[in-house]
Amino acid sequence: MKVFLRHFSEISKLKFPYIGPIIHPGRCGIELDVTTLIKLSKFENLVGIKECSKNNSRTRELLEKSPDTIILAGDDDRAISMIQRGAKGSISVIANLMPGYWKKVISLSLEGI
Repeated sequence: MKVFLRHFSEISKLKFPYIGPIIHPGRCGIELDVTTLIKLSKFENLVGIKECSKNNSRTRELLEKSPDTIILAGDDDRAISMIQRGAKGSISVIANLMPGYWKKVISLSLEGI
């Protein structure tokens, strides 16, 4: 995992004209451990983490140990439960098909309804 820390450490030194990256470890072929993700979340230009892991205990641990990090649900079927545990929103597939509906679902979830 040190290679990821070093990689993002170097990226964080660059000044981009746009908001920095969102890490989505569940889609990159490996599962980064929670400790590494928390360390990565401290980098200035990291906007957030798209959590796509099917590992509920890992997701829970990440949300509990990193409450100030923007964590977004990466799977539509887990979005509501992740928001209930502290995720800040969703990067969604269904929103491309039903944007108004999904916006309402996420908005209500964020309001605690």
